[in-house]
Amino acid sequence: MIHIGEDWYIGGDPLNITLYQKKTVKKKGETEGKEYYGDSGNYNTTRELLDGLTRKEIRISFSMLDSLEKIAQREQETHQMVKEFMEKYGKQFDEM
Repeated sequence: MIHIGEDWYIGGDPLNITLYQKKTVKKKGETEGKEYYGDSGNYNTTRELLDGLTRKEIRISFSMLDSLEKIAQREQETHQMVKEFMEKYGKQFDEM
């Protein structure tokens, strides 16, 4: 998997590009505190994946943040993360 920012990773197979989110088990028991990667969506293109990531981050912001200013800041941070990823890896995807 490729780390693209914060808790987000991408992987794939011949048919899809998969977005994963790193999560931590919160249930009490043997696995409490262990990290795992949850499937957050399958996409056909990197552009669809990055658009999906942006939408997911905005939805997470609405559920966790308490002001429009904080939500707008989170959206800007997400766009910056996507921009940095594309600057770093964009040419590789264009060649595919």
